Amino acid sequence: MKKYLKYAAMFGSLTMMLTACNSGSEEGSTTSGDEDITLDFWFFTGEDDPNGENTINPVIDSFIEENPNIQVNLRQLTWDNGLEQITTAFAGNSVPDVIELGDTWFANFVEEGVLANVSDLVEPIYNNHVNWDTVTYQDEVYGMPWLMSSRAMYINTDLFEEAGLDPNRPPENWDEMLEYAKQIEENTDASGFGIHAGEPEATWHYFMATAWSNGADVLNEDQTASTINSPEMIEALEFYKEMSNYSLVSQSEVIDSEFRAGNIGMSFSGAWGVFSIPRDAPELNFDVAPIPDGAQSTASSFAGGEILVIPEGSDHKEEAFKLMQHVASEEQALDHMQRIGSMFAAVPGVEEHAFFDEHPQLSVFAGQLESAKSSPAITEWQSISRHVVEAVEQTLLNDVDPEKSLNQAHDKIENEL
Repeated sequence: MKKYLKYAAMFGSLTMMLTACNSGSEEGSTTSGDEDITLDFWFFTGEDDPNGENTINPVIDSFIEENPNIQVNLRQLTWDNGLEQITTAFAGNSVPDVIELGDTWFANFVEEGVLANVSDLVEPIYNNHVNWDTVTYQDEVYGMPWLMSSRAMYINTDLFEEAGLDPNRPPENWDEMLEYAKQIEENTDASGFGIHAGEPEATWHYFMATAWSNGADVLNEDQTASTINSPEMIEALEFYKEMSNYSLVSQSEVIDSEFRAGNIGMSFSGAWGVFSIPRDAPELNFDVAPIPDGAQSTASSFAGGEILVIPEGSDHKEEAFKLMQHVASEEQALDHMQRIGSMFAAVPGVEEHAFFDEHPQLSVFAGQLESAKSSPAITEWQSISRHVVEAVEQTLLNDVDPEKSLNQAHDKIENEL
């Protein structure tokens, strides 16, 4: 809850500060020609890697080689306070030229009028990229998709064998997932599954992977009305509640730690675990499997997206777009993907890249991108997702009937819309 209030306060403060600042500010200008200029590029990707800046450096070096009159200053942001730094920069009219954003913030910044519309500029290269919905607001494009991520199921292969299960045959549907969790719970000292709760983002990311896999969604197709109390969603939360009988229900940090300690049989997580688990728990034997199918539909995963945008206040929009296009290009994004590993280039057919032949566990995440879903690009989503989390936690932690929890969430979401 505190994190949602923090987001709301930031965007609310941004509105007030922009109103004050814009009354005396001038539009950003665009330069052209061969004069020497410097672009400021703020990015998050690689934050968890001690060599994170090095993963982006080759991309920037190749850009400078092609554009010797343009220098690029890099600034590594963190997910803990990066949003606050970006919001402060917009409010103070002291913005960089290109920014990497998480896609859940995108709509709010567009609504504030602080991102440059690049619809005409991206038209010639539109088919060279996928995931455009993450940078599209009311049919206008305000950035470029850069990297994508998805979620999958991690399994402890030793616990599978101890419980009499075949680790080479992970659960493919809800019935098997429930049975496997029960078998692990009853035949080992571990929890069958790890359910994320008690935090604003991961809770809905992983629950919605379950709900989407049952054909449910929070909003209707045009995102004008709530569908969170649909029969498919109720069935998904009922399944989640039943799974909780054989699960550790806790925050991500606890679930990740307990999985690494060998105390959880199955858990949903992102591709970063393919690298961090062997580093943190070298004795743990694990594998990765797709999200299981639901009762009513085939599996769908949560899709995260890293996008690139140009602030409206940049003095070098033409050059900034050139940099943004270079960084997100197929050649550079695929090259960058192979250095960071846990995120994938937003280009068509990425899952068929030879990189995944050598990294079969990562190929599971890449293979789920086609059916994965991301959060809707609407300004109300931060508040709406809070109501999703509340419904899930009311049922899991307070034993409220799933239908009652979702009906309450439905009324709150209708008010938001």
